[in-house]
Amino acid sequence: MWVIVRSPGLNTAVMTRTSWRAAVGRPSTGWCRTMLGLAKPVPSADAGPMMAAARAMAGVVRMTDPPVSTGATSAPAKSTLRARHAPHQSPNLPGGAAPMHNRSVFDWDDIRFFLAVARHNSTLAAGRALGVNQSTVTRRLTELERRIGNQLVRRHPTGYRLTELGKEMLPFAERIAQAVEGFEQQLAASTRDQVGTIRITCPEPLVLRITQSGLLDRFHARHPGLRAEFVMSDKYLDLGRGDADVALRSGDTDDGVLVGRKIADSLWAVYASRAYVERHGRPQGVADLARHAIVGLDETMANHRVSTWLRAVAPDARIVARNNSVLGLVQAVKSGIGVAPLPTALGDSEPDLVQVFGPVPELTRSWRLLTHPDLRRTRRVAAFFDFIASETEALRPIFTG
Repeated sequence: MWVIVRSPGLNTAVMTRTSWRAAVGRPSTGWCRTMLGLAKPVPSADAGPMMAAARAMAGVVRMTDPPVSTGATSAPAKSTLRARHAPHQSPNLPGGAAPMHNRSVFDWDDIRFFLAVARHNSTLAAGRALGVNQSTVTRRLTELERRIGNQLVRRHPTGYRLTELGKEMLPFAERIAQAVEGFEQQLAASTRDQVGTIRITCPEPLVLRITQSGLLDRFHARHPGLRAEFVMSDKYLDLGRGDADVALRSGDTDDGVLVGRKIADSLWAVYASRAYVERHGRPQGVADLARHAIVGLDETMANHRVSTWLRAVAPDARIVARNNSVLGLVQAVKSGIGVAPLPTALGDSEPDLVQVFGPVPELTRSWRLLTHPDLRRTRRVAAFFDFIASETEALRPIFTG
């Protein structure tokens, strides 16, 4: 069968196919219950005022399917529109005439005025809550009652109280309000997600390699409404707190609350400058580190895997300099004062440096793209994840070398 549903804010009707279990061409006792979710069936022939109001709030008129032609020469049958109105008398209308019409039963916006009065028991308080004057509330509520043909509220000395019909309809009005609120929230989120900024936290050396690779240019070409913003740090920012939207990480950390994917391998080897090798020779392996000057990380990076590894394999090595970032480590090694483990993506790209041994298995990790589960479902973050997944081959030289 077909159902005609009036679109909110429009004077036209939308015709749509539905799968209601009602025999074509005969009365259905459960169609209104199915539409509104009433607890028990409501007869459609003699429902009275309650049924009329329920139909009014649903804003639905039944239309039967056209008969199926069984003969080759039969003329096409026309659809017939059957308005399902329960006979009732309205105490609020002259002559008790029913106000039901096929095209427009009432303005959906009037429901919020009924709901406000029900919540505040006062048209004055309802007007304040809605940001309109009292007369507007009264007028819209009266119009709603006129159209459905029954009273929803009655005035008492202590304020407005719901009629029996009003009590029946209140849960449906609440559902409509919740649905509209959800619609508005989702619409705002979807619109916002299509444009804006994605904040990416990652180590500083990685930013230069990403920007020089043309990766961001391709991302912006695919998503012109989105802009990437880097929050550079060798320390891990709190994505759950909103410090950034996504993170590029390769170290050891408790990321149990985050979700993401592997995007590349993170390899580390030990490097020295060419000048250092000419003066002091090159370490042949881990056992030689104790006889060489070491450049390490400071106490703020004590839990970094480089710091942990050096303490384990060369506890007595001479530390000649400490830095609070991997980029500082690279610069110190380039100066020729000592040797240090570096990411192969950085060390191999420096012409003044020599990989003396490695990669070191104990320092091998995976580069991961991570985000908070709540952010993963947003369109802008999903767009960034999908883009990164499509750029796997281009990412390898950036992250691994």
